[in-house]
Amino acid sequence: MQDNSEEYLKLISRLSSVKKEDRTESGRSWEKLSQFLNTEAAAVIEDSTYPKKSVLKAKIDNALDDAQLFLREPYLYGKPAVGVLGGKAASAEASFLHQLLNSYIPYELCLQRSLPCAVYKGERVQTAAVGKSGSLIPLDMDEYSLMLELYKQKLRMDDLAAGITFSLPDMSEGYNLIRFPWYAQEKEEEYIRLAGLCSIFFILWDSEYPDRYVPRSVTDQEVPIIIAVREEDGSAVKFAEELRSRIPGVDISVKSIKECASLMEKQNGIQYNFTVGNRIFAALLKLLAYEKSEVKRHAANIENLQRSAVFVENLQNTLDEIRSVKSAQKNRELKNIERLTDVLKETETLLQDFENTLLLQYPSEVREMLKSGKSAASQQEMYSEEEVLFVIGSFENSNSDQSNEDIAMRIVRSLTERGFKYAALDNLWLLKARGQQVPENMLNDLMCYTGKDIRYMRAVICFAEELKISDKTAGCIASQIPANTADELYYLAYYTEYTSGNTAKTVSAYEEAFEGGSRKAGEWLTDHYFGKAEDKINLSADFKTRKAKKLADSLIPRAARYYGMYCILNQKRFYRQGITYLRIAAALGDIPAIRFYAGYLFEQRGSDDKETVYAALELYKYMDNHNIAEENLSDKIGILYYRCKDYVNAKKWLQKKHKMPEAAYLLGSMYYSGTGSTAKNPAKAQELLGYAASNGNSTIRKNAKQKLQNIEKEKEKRVKKLAEQKKTEYKKTATYSSHTVSSSSSDDCFITTAVCGSEGKSDNCEELTAFRRFRDTVLKKTPEGQALIKEYYRIAPEIVKCISREPDAAEIYHYLYEKYIEPGYLLLMQGKQNEAKRLYAEGVLRLAKKYGVEVSVEGFELF
Repeated sequence: MQDNSEEYLKLISRLSSVKKEDRTESGRSWEKLSQFLNTEAAAVIEDSTYPKKSVLKAKIDNALDDAQLFLREPYLYGKPAVGVLGGKAASAEASFLHQLLNSYIPYELCLQRSLPCAVYKGERVQTAAVGKSGSLIPLDMDEYSLMLELYKQKLRMDDLAAGITFSLPDMSEGYNLIRFPWYAQEKEEEYIRLAGLCSIFFILWDSEYPDRYVPRSVTDQEVPIIIAVREEDGSAVKFAEELRSRIPGVDISVKSIKECASLMEKQNGIQYNFTVGNRIFAALLKLLAYEKSEVKRHAANIENLQRSAVFVENLQNTLDEIRSVKSAQKNRELKNIERLTDVLKETETLLQDFENTLLLQYPSEVREMLKSGKSAASQQEMYSEEEVLFVIGSFENSNSDQSNEDIAMRIVRSLTERGFKYAALDNLWLLKARGQQVPENMLNDLMCYTGKDIRYMRAVICFAEELKISDKTAGCIASQIPANTADELYYLAYYTEYTSGNTAKTVSAYEEAFEGGSRKAGEWLTDHYFGKAEDKINLSADFKTRKAKKLADSLIPRAARYYGMYCILNQKRFYRQGITYLRIAAALGDIPAIRFYAGYLFEQRGSDDKETVYAALELYKYMDNHNIAEENLSDKIGILYYRCKDYVNAKKWLQKKHKMPEAAYLLGSMYYSGTGSTAKNPAKAQELLGYAASNGNSTIRKNAKQKLQNIEKEKEKRVKKLAEQKKTEYKKTATYSSHTVSSSSSDDCFITTAVCGSEGKSDNCEELTAFRRFRDTVLKKTPEGQALIKEYYRIAPEIVKCISREPDAAEIYHYLYEKYIEPGYLLLMQGKQNEAKRLYAEGVLRLAKKYGVEVSVEGFELF
């Protein structure tokens, strides 16, 4: 070493120097991109309501940091990368790489054992060191040999350099190779960044070291891992099984070196690498999806609430109130979406500029190949996941008149035609994203799936309900993959609950699922925060109160009811707010909330607010239609119909039970006054009002007693009147004189007189006077009219006698008054005497037919 000390020192000095890179076109593009993302994009992220802003910003920052890798090594950009974890023997590794890549691999390349190495196609053999400062230091082969000598002298190379690069003329144009030597430090940035470029890893198996460690930076990539063996080896199979248990969901297999070489030749399973752009764009797309979904979710919640509300009441203002979505806030949300859309457009432009400058290093035919590969790979990556399909359906493509949903359909169709591995899953995602039912035959493959492919496992969770798998089974699957979607997060929380036994850990898992959009998780948290005892609602800590309110604001029915009850019972100054939440819970069909809120509205039935009465009525009708038990339900419905002045329905419901004194009073009042189509019935009125007077509150008792007194007075008057009427004898041949006989006690009474008497009208009322005038001045003037009068005098008393025997005589007389007497009277007043005569005769003939009274045809032929 002493002989070469000067060369060693010179090399060490070069490796440890900080070289200022020349400003390249790609460097300037990267600076523009970085500045834009750190200012405009960062501001939009900060102004958003996204719950994990720091994670989002970290993803973008990491992608920008990784982009610097391509600034110094642009040949790594765009092409797929193959990762190889070498063994301890350099000769064996060189032989493996030669067979794998079908190209000459210098033995010296494999002698370097401590630094990750990027190998790419170049015009000649050339090497360079990546300095710790990030600069690229070109090395000739003598300097590279000196590095190897330093390594032999036990000098740690990773203290001097971060990595090595090699260009080889025999390398394939289609991909790059990343070597991860046995002693390379897995936690170094260069190692991690290079591992992130790989779309497949090969592990060169050495049976002498069966306990080999696979770095986390490799397993975290979730790409296929192939263990390459020279011959069948049971220890390799066992190692693969252990690795599968450690990283479930990743495709891990054992293959011979020959099979590995065949795989590389076909480039099967290797995707094109445009990681920087995809990662940045995916992060911003996720934010846009969230912002869009928040606005859409708010609108959908309002629409769904109003559509499914169980009572007629405008809930728009209520929902806006409880979620604090005032118009100004809504405008801010929409403005932020507009800003974010602009940021996405500009980011896409800057990324395109950056990519184009990096691709300038390649010949034009290679650039076209890479761009074509990028298009196919991006389509497969972008439109395969559920969350991105949701984005597709939620906003319009700025460069097309067609919606992104249509574009997604075309892409999925194209993927299917080209035989992409996950095209069938893409079809399922698309159907679900569009809200369409998934046919059973399309679920068959998922039904039988037992493998470890992450994409398929995610699909099984997404369609768990359609597949009818249990929460426990779905939870086991979710525990084996990185959870991203709401369903995955919920099932993972469920799995955590029944396996960990740790309450804090379980609650945290459900909270994360709820933040991710899982309503099931929200329902679980509702029970957790409020407890299941509805009569003991207690939110002792402020943080619980806040979390409970958030659940209620998300329109989880039980949460809205619990929080509403909490406000009413424990926070008197928030009583109005509590009622608002109960209104929401009731509208969403929560039965205890319906009972409470209906009762609350029923107590206000005496107010002038008609909407209150209508809302209470709809709630009680909902309870009746759904067989929800409620004390005195029919009485309450009848009372509310009465308040709405719908007397027909009021009578229908009040007649059922009328146990409530108010119900008895109202029904009795209807019989007392003859309200609506209800005929007066003093006897029924007296019975009902008597019950109300004995059992009602002070107001009802007072009013009922007053009406009972009036009924008694009317009775006395009628008895006196009947006594006077009995003294008058009517002779059929004599001129008709005013003669009224009680419909209940006289057999020789005439129909009009009986009807008017039952209606409480006097003997000289307008109706009787008009009909008598018509008889005396018109009918009596002709022989035909005299015959008619004679026949009428004969049959009328018999008809009245029959009606008097009926138990509902009063109702029959009321019907006759409305159907014949009053309309006939109005026709006479209008001078339409013939029409009045025909109408009256129709009524007489119908009554005669009903009670079997024979009518002389000769006498009534004019009718």
